[in-house]
Amino acid sequence: MRIYLDTCVWCRPFDQQSPQIKAEAEAFFAILQGIDRGRFSVLGSVVLEEEIQRIGDQKKREAVLKLMPRAIPERVEHISESMVARLKQMTGVKDWDAFHLTAALEGEADFFVTVDQHILRQADRIAEFGLKVRHPVEFLEEVTSDEH
Repeated sequence: MRIYLDTCVWCRPFDQQSPQIKAEAEAFFAILQGIDRGRFSVLGSVVLEEEIQRIGDQKKREAVLKLMPRAIPERVEHISESMVARLKQMTGVKDWDAFHLTAALEGEADFFVTVDQHILRQADRIAEFGLKVRHPVEFLEEVTSDEH
C-alpha cells in the first residue's frame, strides 16, 4: 500500500501539543512503524521537500528532514501542471495542496494522509481522481479494520 503524507503530518510530532495534535502525532508514529514493518510504502516528492525547506522553525525543519530519508524510498520528481489546474478547478484546493495531491496521484499513491481540514472536506471530490484522502487516525482505523 502506497501512501503520501502531507507536510502537516510530518510536522505533527513537533507542533505545540494539544490532545488532538498528540493523537495525530501518535498516529504518525504508528504509520512510521507500519513503514518499518513493510505494511506501507511512503511516496515523497519535490513538492514535499520544497515545502519542508520553507518551515521557518529551524529545529522543526531539521527534525522533519531527519525523519524523511528512512521513511521515503521513492519520490515524484515532476508534476503535471494540467493535473494541478484540474484539481484546483474541481476541488477548490490551494496551490500547494494541489501540488501535493498531484504528486500523490502521479506517484500512484493509494492514500493521501493529511490533517489539513480544507483538503479533508474535499475528500469525496478528490476520490473522483482515484485517491483516498484520510486523516492519520482514520487512515490507521481503516487499514486496521481491513486486516480483520
